[in-house]
Parts: sequence; structure tokens; C-alpha cells
Amino acid sequence: MKKKKARELVKERIRKFSPYEVSHIDEGEIKLDAQENPYAFSRELKEEIKGTITDLSFNRYPDPSYRELKNMISAYCGLKSSNILVGNGSDELILALLIASAGEGKTVAAPSPTFSMYRILSELTGSAYREVPLEKDFSLNSGKMLDLKADVTFIAYPNNPTGNCFSEEEIEKIIVASGGLVVLDEAYYEFSGKSFASRIDEYCNLVVLRTFSKAFALAGIRAGYLLCNEDLAHQLRKAQLPYNISALNEEILKVILSKKRDILGTVELLIDSREKMEEKLKKIQGIKVYPSDANFILLKIDRIDDVIKALEKNKIRVRRFSERGLNNYLRVTVGAEKENRKFLRTLEEIL
Repeated sequence: MKKKKARELVKERIRKFSPYEVSHIDEGEIKLDAQENPYAFSRELKEEIKGTITDLSFNRYPDPSYRELKNMISAYCGLKSSNILVGNGSDELILALLIASAGEGKTVAAPSPTFSMYRILSELTGSAYREVPLEKDFSLNSGKMLDLKADVTFIAYPNNPTGNCFSEEEIEKIIVASGGLVVLDEAYYEFSGKSFASRIDEYCNLVVLRTFSKAFALAGIRAGYLLCNEDLAHQLRKAQLPYNISALNEEILKVILSKKRDILGTVELLIDSREKMEEKLKKIQGIKVYPSDANFILLKIDRIDDVIKALEKNKIRVRRFSERGLNNYLRVTVGAEKENRKFLRTLEEIL
């Protein structure tokens, strides 16, 4: 038998795949490209976290049910702990949903443009990924979404990168008429205040995703959770690996949730900063500003190449898009006040 080359040991569809890559961050850069919370924890909170993890038994596996953590998430969401799955970031939960309900011969649907991991993870699992372009005003067309008869439908709420929350009526039409899972990704829920979480027992095919990466300022530890009805949660748990959250991350999350009122104080601060940025951006010629329910703003810019060069010269990172229809757009995360001022000043100088 002829020995295969290393690359031939991998499925053909994986060989054709382009991995998700993030460029290196240089020291001194202002990072406004990844929707992170710019406000770090206080020294006192870091000391409390340090004290909590000091006595951890690192030689033991964590509680496989994550009982205490789920109870704390339950108190935050107002739902039962049996409605909750925890994950190593929302990405792991998206993958678990696709393993459970998609794959070879199954269809996954999502609007376009939206969060790129829906497509990436769908293709990794062999699912047929189908996109429905948003309307010119970035609204959702429920009829076109339902025409795909998808086994899993992803809807970001608010949407990334457009920043808007779709019509509740259009989303409900999809949930009611769909024959598959409908996953509402509420990664920016704390900024929008809009949610379908209270309706998970009303619709057995509804799944709500949440993350600790944005409002809770925990992008570095990779943690998220999923909300759905109890029967569905029991089935989806089978698609997850055991001990998927480390004991270290579990303890950090418990400390953060115990201090959630203090930590989420940055949400109002960021919303206020976003609104100020929107008003100032509207006064700069050559920019169209799209309203946002999240912690970022989508901009359409006439002289985008000049703008990107100026931002790079000033070590300011934003997200530029290569997707069809988004060539003249960039997405900017709302940063700390000093960062926002430098970003605005750079735009004013170049435009």
C-alpha cells in the first residue's frame, strides 16, 4: 500500500479550508477591532480572583455539571439552571449545536453579512452553509430565510457587523415556521437590552447564545453559555466534551458573577461613549454612520484607503471587510475615552 503524504491524511474539504487567523498585536497599538471591553478589572478584583484560585486543587477535574456556576448564571438570567449549558466561548457552543443538529447532508442558514464563525464552523462540520443577503437597510427578510428550509438557522441579535437588532416580528416568524433549530446569538445583549431568552419554553427549537467576552470584559478566558428548553439542553449536552470549562476559568467566572453589578457598570459608560462617537462621526464629511445596539459602530467611508493608512500610521486597529458589498466599510469598537478621541481626531485630520 502506497504511503500517503501528510496532507492526504486530512479530508479534502479540510485541506481546501482557510483557517481563521488573527494578526499579531504590536505594543502600543490602540485595539478597536475586536469588540472587546476596554476597561480592565480593578486591582482589588484581581486580588480577589487570585485569592480564590490559590486554594484550587489543580490535580482534580472540575465539577462536570458546573452546578454552582450554572446557579449563578441562572440568577443572572432569571431562568432555571437546567436551561443552561456552559461553553469554552460561544464558538464551542456553536460547534456543539452543529454537531448535534447539522453536518453532512444538513443545511445551515444565516443572513449576510454576519459573524464569520457560523460559516467557518458549518464548513468544518460538513454542513451546507447558505446565506441570505440583508436588505439595503440591513433588515432581515424572514421569507427568504425560511425558503432555505434550514436544519439550523443562526441570527445574531444585534447583528455583527451591522450593529442593529432585527425586527422581533421577522425573527418570530422564522422561529415559528422553521423546522429546525433557530439560534439567536445575543453576544451583545447587555448593550442592546433586547432578548428572546424568556421565550425558550414557548418554542422548543429556540436557542439563545450569550458570552462573557464583551460586557463582562472576559475575552481572555473564553467563556459563554447557552439557553434553551430543558429537554433540548439535555440532548445538546451530549454533543459537548466533558470538563469543557477549566476549574480555573470556572472560579474566575464565579467571582465575576458575584460582582456583576460593579463590572456591568462599564456598559452604561460604553453606551454613552458610543452615542457621543456617533454624533461626532456624523459631522465628518465622507462618512455614513449606521445606528448600533452593540459596543461597536459600522461606518461607510468614501476615502477608505486613505483612512486605513492614517489609522495604521497612528497605530489604531479597526476592522476592514473584504466581503462583497462591504468594501468601503469598517467597524470600530467603542474604546476608552482617550482611544475614542484619538480615533476621531485621526478621521477629522484625513477627511
